[in-house]
Amino acid sequence: AQRDIMSAKSVRYYIKDMEEVAVDLRNVIEVQKDAQSYANINHLLKLWSLEATATIFLAKRLHCLSDELKQSAMGNEMADALDTVMEEGIRLMFMPPMWRYVPNLFPSYRRFDKAYQAMHNMTMIHIKSAIQQLDLEDPAEQSVLAKLARRTEKDLALCSILAFDTFGTAFHTTSITATFLFYHLAANKGKQQILYNEICDVVGADDESIIETHLNHMPYLIACLHESQRMLPAALGTGRTTQVDMVLSGYQIPKGSFVFRIGQVTSNSSDYFRSPDKFLPERWLRDCPSKETVHPFSSLPFSHGPRSCIGKRFAQVELYCLIIKMLQKYELEYNGEPVDVETEFISKPNRDVTIKFLNRQ
Repeated sequence: AQRDIMSAKSVRYYIKDMEEVAVDLRNVIEVQKDAQSYANINHLLKLWSLEATATIFLAKRLHCLSDELKQSAMGNEMADALDTVMEEGIRLMFMPPMWRYVPNLFPSYRRFDKAYQAMHNMTMIHIKSAIQQLDLEDPAEQSVLAKLARRTEKDLALCSILAFDTFGTAFHTTSITATFLFYHLAANKGKQQILYNEICDVVGADDESIIETHLNHMPYLIACLHESQRMLPAALGTGRTTQVDMVLSGYQIPKGSFVFRIGQVTSNSSDYFRSPDKFLPERWLRDCPSKETVHPFSSLPFSHGPRSCIGKRFAQVELYCLIIKMLQKYELEYNGEPVDVETEFISKPNRDVTIKFLNRQ
């Protein structure tokens, strides 16, 4: 299953779907922005991420961004449940371990368990429905869920585990990464204009559709995402349990130790980057005078190696399609206080991010 999820072929299958989800969000923003064209994007991008994640891993549109109250309410319920799981989960992680023995005496655990069960039940409903509708004999059916169902002979438990784990990670990290990327582009109008010019040259300025070859020829778009993730990564870092005795920077680390790499520190350090507090996508571009030669492990937003983020390619395509469709229609502007991170289980913006969406003429 991991090979299917990580493969470029699996990602290509969803470009059209990701474009449709991005357009749905764009339509919601057009309706919700105020008379001065401002819209708060934090919650909207959660719904966008939930919709995109479900489209990929449930083979189903949840219509989280729908105008229909019943459908949008379901999306909000799932988003709220996932928020509660993350918030209460981090509290439990750092609480004294008594809750493990008498969990129901602790309000945090009760809230965690209620939200977890609600999310599990909703996921199971959608997984079961999606699997029943799959035609596994159809070679054109190449969704991630179809591939997994073929390998497991439609094992509902295994399919639901994949879907639930994906919701719990991709939902938050992708929406937060999108929020930071919107902020960086809106706060750096010159860089946004360079990216818009690339979109016009490669995809088109008149809302043309996105195809795979477009994404292969958009280095500035890729650099913008990389630079945004360098400055404000959704994950503070990564942890590993050592498998052998080792020495790190002169310290003896015995086998079985938990080692945590705080990537947000190295990616914002002047030891590794020139002007680390500036949004400079050019530092990642080949054949650019501003390109920097940086340590390969100084910025690892998706981690590295066999245990790197399983949904990396999907997240990147979701974000690329989102930004292309947004900039085809809007010029983004940010006039608020600087945005920084607030770290819980994962990092998130320390304030609401309100963007001005100016229609392009």
